[in-house]
Amino acid sequence: AGAGTGIDLDTTITTLTSANVTGTGAIDISNSGALTVSSATTADGAITLAADNGVLTLTSVTAGGTGRNVTASTTTAGNIAVGTVTTTGGVTLQATAGAITDGNAGTNNVTASSLTAGAGTGIDLDTTITTLTSANVTGTGSIDISDTAGGLAVTSATTANGNITLNATSGDLAVTTVTAVGAGADVSLKTTTSGNITLGVVTAPDVVTLNAAGAITDGNAGTNNVTASSLRVGAGTGIDLDTTI
Repeated sequence: AGAGTGIDLDTTITTLTSANVTGTGAIDISNSGALTVSSATTADGAITLAADNGVLTLTSVTAGGTGRNVTASTTTAGNIAVGTVTTTGGVTLQATAGAITDGNAGTNNVTASSLTAGAGTGIDLDTTITTLTSANVTGTGSIDISDTAGGLAVTSATTANGNITLNATSGDLAVTTVTAVGAGADVSLKTTTSGNITLGVVTAPDVVTLNAAGAITDGNAGTNNVTASSLRVGAGTGIDLDTTI
């Protein structure tokens, strides 16, 4: 499908070979059943893609224009397999009854200003973002996000029954709230190459591991930073924490 000013369709297809809007306008496609999106591109517009009762595979999705958002979701059942999603705005991924998976191995999955991700059974992504607004797993499953934007602010990351692993390369990792729930659930936070870890509140029933190329700093003044059964911590230039361990 190609258009100058927008595409809005309800479909029952297995492959969206190409959806391209060359002018100002959005793409909005809702599919019944599993859907593979080979290419979806706008010059200046948001992109919304949904699959009901099946896997949504995003090979290449690019929203052009300032602050244009990309939203992808599965309902009833189905994972979201993310190849490459790019926008200057925000990306929202929602796999209510499935997982959000890395569809291209070690290559970057999401390039955006912010990411909101919700899943039933796990989130695994490589990102280039500045803000992780929310990562939430409601069932049994882990969160594993590795970012290369040069600094990542995590507003909220939460599991109902799983580990949480967050990594920032060449920049600070600033955490507001990270909560791992479930027997034996761990939290691991790391900066590589350079970067401090600034902690708000991190909670886990088992082990919290912190490794910073720079310093590990208290991000909420006198309030508690870490609640866990045990803490493993390493830093290049200092450690300052309030703990309940």
